[in-house]
Amino acid sequence: MFGHEELSPEFRLTHHVMPKRPKSHLLRPLGERDTLPCGNHIYELLLTYSFHVNRSAEIRPNVCLLSDMLYECPYGGQMWMLFDQNKQFLFAGDAYPSQYSKTLDKGEYVLKLQICSESKSKLESLKDMPILLEMKLSSSISLDVGSVRLDTFNAGSKVSKTTSPLKTVPLYISAANDDKVKNIHPGDMLAGKFSLARSDKVKKKVSYPLYYSIGPKSVRGSSNDPKKPSQLKSDEYEKALKDWKLRCLKWGVLELCDLEEKYADDVTFLLAQLKELESKPESKHADIKDLVSKILSKVDMKEILAHSGTKTDLCSQGSQHSEMDEMKSVLVEALLLEGAVICKSEEDLLSRLTEIYVDLHKLLEQKDEKLRSFQIDYAKAHKHYSLALKLLQEEVSLSPTKANEQKVIEFCRLNGWNHCAENKEKWLLRKYPVDYQLF
Repeated sequence: MFGHEELSPEFRLTHHVMPKRPKSHLLRPLGERDTLPCGNHIYELLLTYSFHVNRSAEIRPNVCLLSDMLYECPYGGQMWMLFDQNKQFLFAGDAYPSQYSKTLDKGEYVLKLQICSESKSKLESLKDMPILLEMKLSSSISLDVGSVRLDTFNAGSKVSKTTSPLKTVPLYISAANDDKVKNIHPGDMLAGKFSLARSDKVKKKVSYPLYYSIGPKSVRGSSNDPKKPSQLKSDEYEKALKDWKLRCLKWGVLELCDLEEKYADDVTFLLAQLKELESKPESKHADIKDLVSKILSKVDMKEILAHSGTKTDLCSQGSQHSEMDEMKSVLVEALLLEGAVICKSEEDLLSRLTEIYVDLHKLLEQKDEKLRSFQIDYAKAHKHYSLALKLLQEEVSLSPTKANEQKVIEFCRLNGWNHCAENKEKWLLRKYPVDYQLF
């Protein structure tokens, strides 16, 4: 400091920085057009990165090794393109990443990076090059600042003082609260800026970059020693064994007949039977209904609904909660399977379908994804095509897939809206391309 200055340091983190390595690479020579005047071929290194966005946020890709170079870059070009899970192009960028950002919705994304050079060996050294994905935090994180080391243990500590010319002022930064970084993985970083001056005008003009590395998470477990296998109760062991055997059914290691004698009256085994019966094209609704009725006879819906109303009761035991949740899950899945079979059947079973509709509304939340899928089939069975189309549009907004778009086209035609169906069909190739756009 060359003069007296009032200090009020502020350290603020605004972005979550995720390092990503490529899941695949491709090194190949480009075509005859891409040659130098001396006749040397230009090679292309194509790196593919995939990542998941767990909430709607602003994303800024950063090829950190090359992003601050343009004309002085030793490589012929660095270009990236970002695609969604349906291979639809979203946006592209080059050097200086601060110019390129876009708000992305929750979902899976693919980034393709192209680097060109006449030297094949130079490109081979970059085949595992990481990139940084900078995601803006929903709310910034402020770090406490202290003038002595022990201040870092005091929450809310701040520094506010006037400095003399040419005097060094030490600052100690406390760690971020675990609750604020609980969804950030160790090895990731947080980025932001810090300023020193008290004046707001100076803060806006003078600030410095700040990076915060996320270390290992603190482990807050029970003080009790973990149970040894010998201490497990027999019923817990039997339950774990039953679950493992039911998983073996899915893998094809065991057959239903191998378990029928022991678990004939168990609802989870009956559900496994129901799933296998429903998967057979020759299965009849009468057989499925009998199996569902058998499950319903062993599950008390009133007891499940009463449990749902008192789920936060602290007096109840955890094992009882787990058992009731399992029963509810089995009941919901059995009703959904029967409903799906009725909707595909040509028989007139609308009364039974309505009973299932009412029961599912008792058990599931209105916005539950399972319920929405059933409501679409239910509306179609009753020829309420406009209602089905409205529900399906909600499904498309949450899960934009080609299969869902084709269902929208189907309901448009059933409503007689052929002009809408034709317009959406023309957009299918654009929304859901067969392959990624070329560089």
